[in-house]
Amino acid sequence: DGSPCTCWLVLLVAPPPVFCSVMGSPTDLAEASASPPSSASTASSGGGSGGGATSSSSALPPSSPSSSTSRGKPRLQIAPMMEITYKDFRQFMRLLTKETQLWTEMWVDNTLIHSERVDGFLDFGQNEHPIVCQLGGSSPETLAKAAKIVESWGYDEINLNCGCPSDRVAGHGDFGASLMLKPELVRDCMRGIREAAALPVTVKCRLGVDDHDSPEFTAAFVRTVAEAGVRHFIIHARKCLLCGLSPDQNRRIPPLMYDRVFRLCLEFPDLEFTLNGGVNSLEEVESILGSAPPNLVGVMIGRAAYNNPCLLADADRRLYGAEANPESARSRHSLLTAYCEYLDREHPASSTDSTGAGAIQGALKPVLGVFHGSPGNKIMRQGINAFSHDKGIRAEGPAAVLRRVMEALEADPKARACLHEPLQRPPSDGASVSGDAAEGASAEAEASPVPRPPAEAPAELEAEEAALGPAAVERGPMADALATAAIAAH
Repeated sequence: DGSPCTCWLVLLVAPPPVFCSVMGSPTDLAEASASPPSSASTASSGGGSGGGATSSSSALPPSSPSSSTSRGKPRLQIAPMMEITYKDFRQFMRLLTKETQLWTEMWVDNTLIHSERVDGFLDFGQNEHPIVCQLGGSSPETLAKAAKIVESWGYDEINLNCGCPSDRVAGHGDFGASLMLKPELVRDCMRGIREAAALPVTVKCRLGVDDHDSPEFTAAFVRTVAEAGVRHFIIHARKCLLCGLSPDQNRRIPPLMYDRVFRLCLEFPDLEFTLNGGVNSLEEVESILGSAPPNLVGVMIGRAAYNNPCLLADADRRLYGAEANPESARSRHSLLTAYCEYLDREHPASSTDSTGAGAIQGALKPVLGVFHGSPGNKIMRQGINAFSHDKGIRAEGPAAVLRRVMEALEADPKARACLHEPLQRPPSDGASVSGDAAEGASAEAEASPVPRPPAEAPAELEAEEAALGPAAVERGPMADALATAAIAAH
């Protein structure tokens, strides 16, 4: 009858079906990316194609499709983190999950343009696909030049950083989160990137900056940037304060507002979104994907993947429908053994750049969280520190240091039990939420509430529920956020 109650129910139970997904099948994508990069590239091509519907205006390529993995949408993504998501870390991630989308550190456009050798920045392994290169900058011209370099290396996607609150980036650098205050410039930057490189392009941003953080401000930013053909936005579900908070504080202090991301999904049903911020487990990922509108195609985790990497040991089966994760993810022992083999290849003892204590610790930094919250954590961390400072041991390379640490773990009964315990749940313990199956998983997903839920539902929602009587379905935190977003959008 058109009452607010009825409209809310329609939006909550049946989110808007209008959903634009310009993504081909794995076969189509493979054919589209068959052309190799420039001969100067040392990485094989795995880049996506800029295909899609034919554009009738301007010289721009068609609207940029969303990034695709071998099984479909980028359901889980590892956030770009400075001095963390370098090649060694990404290779370690691939021992845990083959499907999760990986990201580089942010690379400033001028750094790539003026460096004599960019392999130290852009080199990656063929097994790292799907992989995204994040760029930083605020000049359409220099970003376009950097994008051409990135494309030649065979990346799958290019992302523009519009969310970093660091003073060096958003302050003196005048890019990162400060770009949210200049949506027209971001639009022009994305247009320049798309004209230069036939790759999918995305934007990673916050909900707002300083006092510019209303839902209308965020929606206006998305609407303006989308004019350049951007079809996928990665939203850190909190604002940032450019003055008064450090980057670390900006990751913790501004409150999370998942309902705001859900509202964007409802306001822009033809765009795709990824939610970032405060997610620390696969259960939370499943809860969000099972409860959110269908055009929220992915969840991004950052520090959780670094602090507790073993949480990814079951990601491929639970989120992508694979039979299992890689064999190397069976246990911490198999994981560390496989990483030792990688270190033997990439950082051999004869390598002059792998024998300093700093180099050793850098190569072993990805494994620091393997025993997160478990017996053996202290042995792991102290062992890496001690053995990497032993000149005799570190001369043998980082793999030798890690093997010594594993010997110390084997000598402790509790640590040894943890070292060999299975990391993956038996298949009967829970169903995956891969592909279209996620749309029907909301009831099961809400059984795993998100620890930091969005703002409480407004009073009018409570009144409407009371009118529904005892037949009303009990809500979980994600349903609360979706209902709040639906009312706001309506």
